[in-house]
Amino acid sequence: MPAAASILEVTPDPFVVAAGSTTSVEVTAFDEFGNAFTPTVNWTVSPNAGSINEDGDFEAGSTVGSYTDGLIARVGTAELAIEVEVTAGPVADLNIQPTPVTVNANNSIQLTATPVDRFGNTVSNTSIIWSIEAGGGQIDSNGLFTAFSNAGTFVDTIVASGAGIEQRVTAIVRPSAATRISLSPATIELIPLEEQQIGLMVFPLISYKDKNARELV
Repeated sequence: MPAAASILEVTPDPFVVAAGSTTSVEVTAFDEFGNAFTPTVNWTVSPNAGSINEDGDFEAGSTVGSYTDGLIARVGTAELAIEVEVTAGPVADLNIQPTPVTVNANNSIQLTATPVDRFGNTVSNTSIIWSIEAGGGQIDSNGLFTAFSNAGTFVDTIVASGAGIEQRVTAIVRPSAATRISLSPATIELIPLEEQQIGLMVFPLISYKDKNARELV
């Protein structure tokens, strides 16, 4: 039978695990003569790093980071401190900002999409593809949305895709600044002590788009 443990080795090494995931930890002990054996281990775990059960199954915490001495294995007088690196998990959502998108007709606004795991940790090295599904404007590969001249609410028209996840946001296109005003009737004859109703139409830059005109009475 082996003598008391003098050296401990652990797998995996390096100890890198995704947030919220579980990995099996194996410890091999060596006595002073180099004989290997499987020991009974006493564990100490940094709370932020995660937790471990009596079977050696380690569940990573939810916060990304490197935890020095995040996991400590003890067998008799032998001790091994393990640095635990918690990385972001799989992409669970694309955080698009701003949401919703509000922009004047014929103007542009920059959008961003941040891939995050189920704990909100940013997932790096994830490509984002932008597209338009329900009109209202166009968007380039960098997320720059340019509204068309037609004002309106375009529900879920902007689509961001990445890592098998899609997220949609609504674009609200407002009429641009007024460039022409139309009165109706064009000629007004005022009679003392009588009321006259006047219609006022305010047109944006693209005046031939009647749907964008604003009526003030």
